[in-house]
Amino acid sequence: MLRILIIPENMQRGDKILDAIYTVETEPIIEYSRARKRIRTKGGTLYTVSRPETRFLMGHRADQIILDFAFVYTLKDMVDSILRNSCVPKEFQVIDDRKVLNGCIRHTDISNT
Repeated sequence: MLRILIIPENMQRGDKILDAIYTVETEPIIEYSRARKRIRTKGGTLYTVSRPETRFLMGHRADQIILDFAFVYTLKDMVDSILRNSCVPKEFQVIDDRKVLNGCIRHTDISNT
């Protein structure tokens, strides 16, 4: 299972990111829950949204992170911890959420690295 954690500026932005992913996802989606803030695909990709606070991020593990780059330095240690067992090459582990929101990134760019 490929786990992709979304860390937005606020939860409304997290909903917009999930909507953008839902629109471009090429795998069949078996669960899309705005209430639970997650998307699960038939191929085993799990997208989840978390608040950008240490207490909410503790214990998370992910292969990739879609991150609001306002937090790239303040959450660096936490991001490194979350990604420490990632199966994704380092250069593809952190994605700027603006690329997802602006449609500049396709599903294959996110999860087929």
